[in-house]
Amino acid sequence: MEGACSTHSVFAFTSVTFALSLSVIGGTKPAGKTANSNFNAIDFHCSLLTALTIVGYSNYLFFLHHYASGCVMASVVEQLQRVGLTEYEAKAYLALLNTHLSTATQVSEKSSVPRTKIYSVLESLKHKGWVRMYSGVPLLFKAVAPLKIFEQIKDDYAQFLESVQTTLKEKVNNMKEKFVIKKFGIRIEELKEEIKNAKTVEINNATTDFIKIVSDAFGKDALVRVLLFPSEEKISKMSRVEFKQAEVAIVSIVRNREVPSMSIILDENRTFTAFQDPVDHKYIVEEMLYDECSKCFSEWSGLSWNSATQTPR
Repeated sequence: MEGACSTHSVFAFTSVTFALSLSVIGGTKPAGKTANSNFNAIDFHCSLLTALTIVGYSNYLFFLHHYASGCVMASVVEQLQRVGLTEYEAKAYLALLNTHLSTATQVSEKSSVPRTKIYSVLESLKHKGWVRMYSGVPLLFKAVAPLKIFEQIKDDYAQFLESVQTTLKEKVNNMKEKFVIKKFGIRIEELKEEIKNAKTVEINNATTDFIKIVSDAFGKDALVRVLLFPSEEKISKMSRVEFKQAEVAIVSIVRNREVPSMSIILDENRTFTAFQDPVDHKYIVEEMLYDECSKCFSEWSGLSWNSATQTPR
């Protein structure tokens, strides 16, 4: 409900508990009033605790109809929906609060829930713990006290939050203990399969030998640019490949020898590194799985390409 009847969800639990309490708490007449006196709305606002103690059932109904103009009841139905009831369930539960025991027909009449729906609604309320059902002919139904229900809801929600917190802590601990940044053991043929599916291919610090091995995987419409390792020569037969010469040599130390350290960036979002073993001459290929590392390679690739203005012979 919009306007004056709407309430922020953070007040839903308090508001509905208060309203439901008013509907079930008996009490004496307000102090200083006669039996025919109407409950003073100013007294109501002065002290919540006093109001809860002194407002009798008849005075509550008078307040509900004449001071609230139907707004409070509609608001309670909406707030009950926020804590898990349907509109029909909320109306049926409120109708049961005003009686000790009721038949399904009586609940239907008081709540305006259709008779064709009332049994399934009451069965659902029983399953959720809001209503007790007593066997007999006909069946009788009784509302569970609001305060008991909401205490259970608070306990259940507290357990739920504790469970979520525990799960999140475990996830964080797992991340601290296991932080994967690379995938090792990729064969050169597997890398070529990935290159075949790429629309853009950037190879940095590449050797001529490496380019000859992977060049048959370049897609027909792929945009391919190769930044050659210093002193490496351009392959003249590859007219669709754009070549530049790196100004800085980037190397890896393998078996106490310096070897060119190459990076292969596919579609600007997947980064592989490769180098050749100086002893058995096999290529060792790895994939960067950590986004920040992959981003660094991509940025370095852009800077290196832009600074390499010299075209190889």
